[in-house]
Amino acid sequence: MKYISIQLLIPLLAVSLCCGADWPQFRGPLTNNVSLADAPPGKVDQGSIAWTADLEGRGASGPIVVGDKVFLTSTTGFKQDQLHVLCFDLKSGKQLWDRQFWATGL
Repeated sequence: MKYISIQLLIPLLAVSLCCGADWPQFRGPLTNNVSLADAPPGKVDQGSIAWTADLEGRGASGPIVVGDKVFLTSTTGFKQDQLHVLCFDLKSGKQLWDRQFWATGL
């Protein structure tokens, strides 16, 4: 059984390493806010910012990058009870879609 488990584990690790550029979940692929890619600069040169986007309401998450898309969330409404999930094109910053849901948490 241990031999079979190791055979399954190695391909899974290889897949996770090759996809290090994507941030498919909160806090990145290792859930620790650390990227396996090059470290970001300590200070951002304003001239190097590719694009920005105005969000409706309050930003409620850090962005995640999957392939050529950037996803993030924001909230609107009197009690911030309307959740927006937004998708942007990574290169152009063009908003591709905005899905809205009622927040049903506390």
